[in-house]
Amino acid sequence: MKKVERVVSRNPGAPVVLATLLLNRWRFNEGSKVLHMACEKELWQKIGEGFVQEYYNQFDNTNRLGLANLYSADACLTWEGSPFQGREAIAGKLVNLPFKRIKHIITEQDFQPTIDSCILIMVFGQLQADDDPPMAFHQVFMLKSQNCAWACTNDVFRLGVHNIPV
Repeated sequence: MKKVERVVSRNPGAPVVLATLLLNRWRFNEGSKVLHMACEKELWQKIGEGFVQEYYNQFDNTNRLGLANLYSADACLTWEGSPFQGREAIAGKLVNLPFKRIKHIITEQDFQPTIDSCILIMVFGQLQADDDPPMAFHQVFMLKSQNCAWACTNDVFRLGVHNIPV
């Protein structure tokens, strides 16, 4: 039987543990090429939802330095086309964003399990920074279980702003 535990690590050097799993039923059926995840769909969706909730709660309500704990040591972030490699570089980017207050409103979030037991997350929403008008944003995360902890290995962020010449 699968177990999910929600544990938050207070060790600042380690990724925040969002869930620990027994992955004995995640498997790829080579004969039919069907990923067998009847019970696991709920599991990976809950893990994804927990990550999204934790990420944006920390982003909106803290100094953003703690967000680094959600990333793996060698994670990649692409922020509006600019790449950042590694937990420290990602933390530096997120902490130094040019606003004091921010509020994210999530309108949709989609989750998919991958063949290699990762979780792909796509988030759509609006954000409001300081007194600026709300703007649409899109963010994609890849979560991977590392040492019994789920950590973000990839993150791509874009504002939904279209500067198309007329």
